[in-house]
Amino acid sequence: MSFLTTRRRSRVVSQTDSATIHSRSTSISAETSTPSTKDKKSHNFVNRVATMFSPRKSDKNQKPTYKTRGNGIVNYAPRGTCPPIPFQPWNISSDSQEYEPSLTIRRPSGLGPPADSPTSSRSSSPFEGQVLYRHSFALPLASSPTEEPQEEEEEEETPLDKQRAELRPRCISSPSQVLLQPSHRRVASAGFRQQQLAFPTRPPPPRIIPIPSEIIPLVVAVLPRTSLPTVARVSRPFQTAANQALYASVDLTGLSREKSRMCLRSLIENERLAGEVRSFTCPFKDEMEETLYRVLKRLSRLRELSLSSWSSYVWVPRHRFPFQLTSLSLLESALCKEDQNTLLGFLSSQTQIRSLSLPNLVLSCPPSACPKFPSLNELTVTSTLFPILRPSISSLHSLTLHVVKTLYDGLRPAELMVDARSLEVRHLGVVFGANMDKRTVEKVLGAVGKETGSTIEELMVKWDGLGDNNEALYKQVSSLLPRLTSLQTLQLQTSPAILQKPSLSLIPPSSYTSPPSPTSPALSPTTPSSALSLSPAPSRATSFTASISSASSSPFSTPAKRPIRRKPVPSLNDPPSPPEPEPEPDVRHGRERAILSSWSKYCPTLSNVTFTSGAHWNLSLTIAGCSSLGRRGKVKGRWLFVGMRKAN
Repeated sequence: MSFLTTRRRSRVVSQTDSATIHSRSTSISAETSTPSTKDKKSHNFVNRVATMFSPRKSDKNQKPTYKTRGNGIVNYAPRGTCPPIPFQPWNISSDSQEYEPSLTIRRPSGLGPPADSPTSSRSSSPFEGQVLYRHSFALPLASSPTEEPQEEEEEEETPLDKQRAELRPRCISSPSQVLLQPSHRRVASAGFRQQQLAFPTRPPPPRIIPIPSEIIPLVVAVLPRTSLPTVARVSRPFQTAANQALYASVDLTGLSREKSRMCLRSLIENERLAGEVRSFTCPFKDEMEETLYRVLKRLSRLRELSLSSWSSYVWVPRHRFPFQLTSLSLLESALCKEDQNTLLGFLSSQTQIRSLSLPNLVLSCPPSACPKFPSLNELTVTSTLFPILRPSISSLHSLTLHVVKTLYDGLRPAELMVDARSLEVRHLGVVFGANMDKRTVEKVLGAVGKETGSTIEELMVKWDGLGDNNEALYKQVSSLLPRLTSLQTLQLQTSPAILQKPSLSLIPPSSYTSPPSPTSPALSPTTPSSALSLSPAPSRATSFTASISSASSSPFSTPAKRPIRRKPVPSLNDPPSPPEPEPEPDVRHGRERAILSSWSKYCPTLSNVTFTSGAHWNLSLTIAGCSSLGRRGKVKGRWLFVGMRKAN
């Protein structure tokens, strides 16, 4: 028994020692073969990051294995060996597959928030413009390394999946995932991007029809002067046409000296604008001699010139100007001998002058020789200057004489009218100053009727300083009319002329409006007017616009100005409109109608009359007593009130 007990104990000890030795050898081999826990963690982290975007090295003969966690790819084989990949919408998992949670699959840091996040910023990668759809690439799990992966068929997308994919586009920043995207998806993404870009497009602008260059100047010419600077900004053709209309007539009368200097400076610096000037009016005197001379040298196409003074410095004979005038107006009243010589020398060089106006000029000493005026057609001079210029004039159509002397000062009215008759004057104007006596006026008007009664067609009589005593002028005209056998137009004025043009034409219809109402029904003078004119053909008088106040208004009130309203162009299909009713004159014009009826008996050819009040009358002829047998009826005339003349 003792032997068995001893043998059993030795066996137990030997087994214990062998177990101890085996455990020690195992621990030693484990310590030498396995790394530490810290090294193992760092090694696992590097492997996780490195295996996300690069394939794992394996033998070519060994079939790839795939391991998925959630909805992302951990490992993938090289392109070409990968089986077909089923595509599913983002964040939509299949209920048939259950995935094991894994702590090793984490979202890499540094990629930023998703593209649909409000806080996400635009990617700076070269694949930034490719709008793709979110997909999750779900791969089958590998049960074991030796087990071959089962090839799953591509799942068909449902309409709900397509709708969600279209509503949630995403920019894929990884080039490998872009390559993994199927071609039909990339085409769909490109089409979606083009659809997005083309959605907010606007309709094409209307086609601009080019306007012919010949029509633009005609349109700009009828526009008001205040709108020309705005029209010049439309286009280059409109700018050219606006500059032509804006700088065709430069009048500095209503401008300050500073603005006038700016305008003159622009003409000096810009030769193109200076070439557009046709008419130039400068009311300033000796203060701007140097500037005026520099401007005149630039005005190569100047045709009409109006000055308030004459300076020998500007018009010295050695100065050559590039223009040839057709109209010259000078308001200077007296000239020294030097200025007188320069004026005559300048007139001798301007052979194309057709209109000359010197309404206030009185020469201190008559010149020995006067320049020739072969083209002169209209002349406005004083009664002392007309005999001096008469030998240089061959014929005249219009003559206006400013009577500055009385009979007691040596005036010879008969000689003046004889010279006017020899020139075959048709339009005659006579202006009497405020210091003229009634006898001088009577003698001058008597000479007009005696010497030119058979040739004068238009007559203008102006008498300044009458005040309310218009009856004296009407009596003088009543005694003159029986001698004027060819007179058609008569114009009476009582206001002085400030800056006049030599033409004897009526004021345009646009300048007609209602004058202030007088204090009594009798005729009264109006405010000063700057026009010396005779009315032309009777046909033009019918186009004047009537604008008078009603008879019920107060006689002391001033009627407001009414704008001219143009009639709409009638259509060819419209019925003919009835004739317009003639404008009825005011009560104060009753005296004028009575005067006209008596003047028609004195001068049967008279058809147009303008009174000192500004009222314009026209004779309308009608034939009464016509029969169907061809007999000619009696011609009757009726005076019609046309309108009021604007008082300047």
